[in-house]
Amino acid sequence: DRAFDRAWAEGILERAANATQRSLTERGRDDAWQVFQRHVIDGERLVQVRTDLGLSEGEAKARVQLATRHFRDAVAEELLSEGVPASQVAIESESIVSVFGHRA
Repeated sequence: DRAFDRAWAEGILERAANATQRSLTERGRDDAWQVFQRHVIDGERLVQVRTDLGLSEGEAKARVQLATRHFRDAVAEELLSEGVPASQVAIESESIVSVFGHRA
């Protein structure tokens, strides 16, 4: 059922986002979370986010990359905890992360 799959994927994404925020904040990298949340999750243009936060383009991109690595790791951990076989985690991760592009 497509609705169930979408709800399941969104649950994974939400838990992974929460884990990413905790992880980055615990490491003193709340700035990376802010850029990631506003640009990747909320869809704001990177130029606006970096201007608001006083970051250069390179600094903003580096923060997005750092947070993205943490997020992908968190998605993989969530999938493993849901019983997805380790051999399928990479494939499922890509499928689930693509939901970001299709959220209403």
